[in-house]
Amino acid sequence: MYTQLNVDVDLLAKAKQILDVKDDAKAVEVALENIVRHNKLQNLKSYYGKLDLDIDLDSLRRRTRNELKGAIN
Repeated sequence: MYTQLNVDVDLLAKAKQILDVKDDAKAVEVALENIVRHNKLQNLKSYYGKLDLDIDLDSLRRRTRNELKGAIN
């Protein structure tokens, strides 16, 4: 998809350097992906302490180990 944007060239250059990409479009794409990821993490953080999942971590760990052993054998 082709989209034309007016972007500050100095800001784009800094973003390309930080993101270690050479292509302008790739820099914008990676930056947008990072914004979306950050937003999802912020939304998840808002649930911290509000959910009671009643999970027994030891039981979960044992189950995972047993499943892995079964897959290997």
